[in-house]
Amino acid sequence: MNIDSVYLMTVGLLPLMGEGSKIINVGSGMGHSSGGANSSYRVGKAGAWMRTQCMAENFGSAGLM
Repeated sequence: MNIDSVYLMTVGLLPLMGEGSKIINVGSGMGHSSGGANSSYRVGKAGAWMRTQCMAENFGSAGLM
């Protein structure tokens, strides 16, 4: 859910955004370090962060952001 929701909300909002608009995805520091506890949460947040980075590059180069 952490990863898919970032994509679905971004793609859903892109057509509604005006020039100069920004999308801000809020994550967690736990997605940037490993640890034994809450590993599924950490992986989900790390994936959401990476998906945000990839979308910024892909959509930005296509002129969509």
